[in-house]
Amino acid sequence: MPPFSDSVIDVDSAFRMHSFARALPFESLRGPQYTQNMLDPPVSAEEQVYVGQRAFESSFVQPILSSDLRQLHLQHAQLYMGGVWNWASWNPAAQSRCSCGPLFLQGNRNDRLEVKAVTSPTT
Repeated sequence: MPPFSDSVIDVDSAFRMHSFARALPFESLRGPQYTQNMLDPPVSAEEQVYVGQRAFESSFVQPILSSDLRQLHLQHAQLYMGGVWNWASWNPAAQSRCSCGPLFLQGNRNDRLEVKAVTSPTT
């Protein structure tokens, strides 16, 4: 994961300072991709067998929220949850889907709290 300081929103911005003060850091990753074979002409959709044989595009967005749970009197616990939206122009390479999770509640020392949940992706 890139560090929180590597962001479009400046690390010293009012928005980030406000979220850090409330122990609610938010991060969103995004990854676009475009692939096309420049040496050979594109084939028809029925003849395609590899990524790039026709123009291929994909993208994902992954929002992540974490929170310190001291406000719930769990001194050593943290909530971490996120989701992923993925889109691709050719399903054999990557299916378009949206999924939620994982959801983690972790604690240590005397809190002894650990919950993990991952939902199955939907298309």
